[in-house]
Amino acid sequence: MVSRENKVILGFGALALLLSAVGSQFVWWNSWMFVAVVVVVGVLFPLAVNDGFEEEEEEEAEE
Repeated sequence: MVSRENKVILGFGALALLLSAVGSQFVWWNSWMFVAVVVVVGVLFPLAVNDGFEEEEEEEAEE
């Protein structure tokens, strides 16, 4: 069984690759933009989402 954290990471990773593939079709798309999209969407967003889920679970456990 795949954990929720892994699903979030895989989903955002796929989204980052999709955005990079679509964005590379534009003339103004630079290599630094590819790196920025992969880092922000593929790394930072999943960490933030998983951290938010963990905080919600901790709050529910306290109640």
